[in-house]
Amino acid sequence: MDLFFNRRIYPGGEGFQNLKAEADFSKLYEAGLSRAIGDWLLGMNATRLYTLKYGQNKQVLSIGRVQTPTLALIVNRQAEIENFTPEPYWELKTVYRNTTFPSTKGKFTKKEEGEAFLEIVRQEDFTVTDVSEKKGKEYAPRLFDLTSLQVECNKKFAFTADDTLKLIQALYEKKKLRPIHAWIQLS
Repeated sequence: MDLFFNRRIYPGGEGFQNLKAEADFSKLYEAGLSRAIGDWLLGMNATRLYTLKYGQNKQVLSIGRVQTPTLALIVNRQAEIENFTPEPYWELKTVYRNTTFPSTKGKFTKKEEGEAFLEIVRQEDFTVTDVSEKKGKEYAPRLFDLTSLQVECNKKFAFTADDTLKLIQALYEKKKLRPIHAWIQLS
């Protein structure tokens, strides 16, 4: 059976054929309503309290049921990042035709584990298991604007921004360089 609403056909329509009593959902409604009232009361009162107590009359400190735990997640993650201590690890890689291939074994926390796996690998022959070819387009590099050219010249040649500008102007005046909008990417 299909139901029609505003000339649209809704296949099946079983939901309307098997409607449940409103009382079956009253607890869900009450739970949602209490969350909404709690959000409003908490947000209104806690925001005023924290703003007056800690905002120093300079900023509003907004407090809420969702945003407060979300902010706590961000603060905890930042603490993890700040307390992070790097640990050394080793990886096995091979170079074939100027291409580096990492081992599928992953990272080793101990150098001895990596060396042991290296000995196992040395005893085995390498086999190509899959070859794939795909077509792709490689676009020309984007042209420089003045600022990015000055930054790149500083990185590669230690030129100041003024030195770069003077050099470009001199090349342009000698007709060795096209107008600014046609600059090319340094290789």
